[in-house]
Amino acid sequence: MSAACRHQGVPAEQIDAVVAHYLEGELRGKPSHGVAKFCFESQFFHLRQGPPEVVHQRGVFAVVDAHREIGPLSAAFAVDLAVATAARHGAAAVGMINTQRYGILAPWTEEIARHGLIGIATNTSRAEAVPAGGRTPVLGVNPTHFPAQGRH
Repeated sequence: MSAACRHQGVPAEQIDAVVAHYLEGELRGKPSHGVAKFCFESQFFHLRQGPPEVVHQRGVFAVVDAHREIGPLSAAFAVDLAVATAARHGAAAVGMINTQRYGILAPWTEEIARHGLIGIATNTSRAEAVPAGGRTPVLGVNPTHFPAQGRH
């Protein structure tokens, strides 16, 4: 995995974070979001356009343009921003656009919880599910995650 990251031009100081994220998915029993996900997603790592940046922030709300950053790296940026914003204002809501995909959601809410905060992480999805009684898919199928216990 490290060699694939190097081949795709991931800076050496960021490789361990990327690899660790996908391995964590595997070790938590989510192989669909572990090594197999890495194998698929790594083909897009070279599409990075620059580091994530805050493009809009007002009080507790912020929007991050990830500039096609690798998912685990852009998610870490957004979580760090959420934690810092919540420390300053007591709450935070951070949205992210233009990011590559990542593996599991759990590490991000658990990082928020390590700071004594409550966090919810969500992900986008195409409309693939039909509500009861409906005929047209209008709901996404990606998960929402929050830690089962307060502090980790």
